[in-house]
Amino acid sequence: MTTVSSSTETSTVLQQLSTREEEVENTDEMDFLTLFIAQLENQDPLSPQENGEFLSQLAQFSQVEELESLNTNFDGFSNSLQSSSALQATSLIGRNVQMNTSDAYFYGDGTSISGGVELDAGASNVKVQIHSSTGLLMNEYDLGQQAANDDLRFAWDGSISSGGKAGEGFYTVTATVIRDGESVALPVAVDAQVQSVTLGNGGAVTLNIGEAGSLALDNVKRIY
Repeated sequence: MTTVSSSTETSTVLQQLSTREEEVENTDEMDFLTLFIAQLENQDPLSPQENGEFLSQLAQFSQVEELESLNTNFDGFSNSLQSSSALQATSLIGRNVQMNTSDAYFYGDGTSISGGVELDAGASNVKVQIHSSTGLLMNEYDLGQQAANDDLRFAWDGSISSGGKAGEGFYTVTATVIRDGESVALPVAVDAQVQSVTLGNGGAVTLNIGEAGSLALDNVKRIY
């Protein structure tokens, strides 16, 4: 008699839930009811689960649905941010920017390599050096005593300290300062012009700056 009664009660509950399922319009509620019905159908009428255990499983079902919804919303938000970054990057084409790099390309007579040195505190004996791609010192500028400055400007027109002009090619800019009797390297940023933009997989944005190569959008320090 117990078996028949339990089966009858289960059948009645299933019928009621089926009727309610037809009236529900929200997709998430439909998914939850489907899981709920599946749970009831797979219970042993002679050994039903405890209420606490049953409710715990239902709560887990609900959490899974919420996580799936959250992931979907996050993916959409991420795609939106990538599209926004790409749009901003394309607006940089033709603009002059300052890049967080010490490497630069010298185009020859009539051009120069310029940029800024980041000096977080006042110091003496601030120096800027230009080296060739092989490490040869081309020129050195002694800027002397300087106050704190996040963009201490420099410019090199290709002049070589021993005389003459440097040829077209890659050069490296370094900056140092004397502190506590020791030479300390300073961050350098070089000016460049954005010639084109490359949009990579996953929303990665790369700025192409001519012969100097390419750098990620994150390396832009200033836009002029």
